Parts: sequence; C-alpha cells; structure tokens
Amino acid sequence: MYLFRSTPNQMPQKLCINQANLEERSHHVSFMGGIYRNARTVLVCLGQDLDGGAEDVAGLVKENVDLVSKYGSIAEMPALAPDDSLFDDPRWKSLATLTKCMWFTRAWVLQEVGLAKDPRILYGEVDFSYRDFMRLALWVNRCAPNLEPRASVSFYSIHTDWLDWSPDWQRTATYPNEKFLDL
Repeated sequence: MYLFRSTPNQMPQKLCINQANLEERSHHVSFMGGIYRNARTVLVCLGQDLDGGAEDVAGLVKENVDLVSKYGSIAEMPALAPDDSLFDDPRWKSLATLTKCMWFTRAWVLQEVGLAKDPRILYGEVDFSYRDFMRLALWVNRCAPNLEPRASVSFYSIHTDWLDWSPDWQRTATYPNEKFLDL
C-alpha cells in the first residue's frame, strides 16, 4: 500500500506499508484513520482493465447518478420488471467483472473510503467516484435485483450500508444505529 501525504505548500510524501509484515502493518493501523480522514482524495486502485470494460462501468455509474438525481432517494425509485430491456445492456458484464475484484472482499478497506473526503476508484485508465459507485450498488440491490441472475452482477460482498463516515453519516444510513463492528 502506498499513501501520499502533503500539506498545501509541500510536495506529496509517500508512506509505504509492507503488507507482508504483520508487525509493521499492525503498527500503522493505529494512525491510518487520521491519514484517510485528512487526505484530500483517496484512490482505490483496482488494477488493470482486463476485460476492456472500465469505460462501460464509468458510463453506468454516471448514468445512475443522473437517474437517481431525478428522485428524492433510491428508496423512492421503482423496481425494474424482470423482463426490462435494461438488463440486456452488455455493459453489465463489465460491472460484474469489476465487482469480483479482491479489494471488495477486504473489510479493512472500508476505512479508506468511509473516512475519505473524496474517495475515487481508479480502474484501468478511468476513475470515478466511489460514493457514486456505492449509489449504483444500492440502486441495483433495491431496483434491479434481477441483474445477478441475468448478468452475474452481485454486490453481495460489497458494503453498501454507509456511504461515508462523515459526522452526519446517520442521516443517510440505512441502519443508523449500527456501529463499525456490526458490519
């Protein structure tokens, strides 16, 4: 893991953590929250765009942002019928590939994106908002549950209950009485 830290008038500094060294990794855990909380942007680097679908995923995220903005919340949006033609969009296969990235199976990464002011996903050559991606996941879970059997899109291992851990996170949380350990 590489972290870059800087002050407004200073060049970014790199902090490297040897993930293979349990002692070193454990030592750094105690101050990682402060680093993520104070970082201007946190990049979630998901690796190469192996299927060539990164642009497709970014397009789906953007279209979902536009769609959700027409409603008060995702809870107010209608569920898609099982035979809706939207399920046939070939871009869902690229989203299915992305959701299988190992990063999403690691609980400790929630701190990175939850505390960050502006978490961004870097996938291949594209980047997009992590929080917009989570809104897409919420929309799929709520309004398009047939995507899993139709296109293998599953957000089962991806945390979607808290979009962020800002001081007023409970205002938008599905389960506002949860604590981090409840996850």
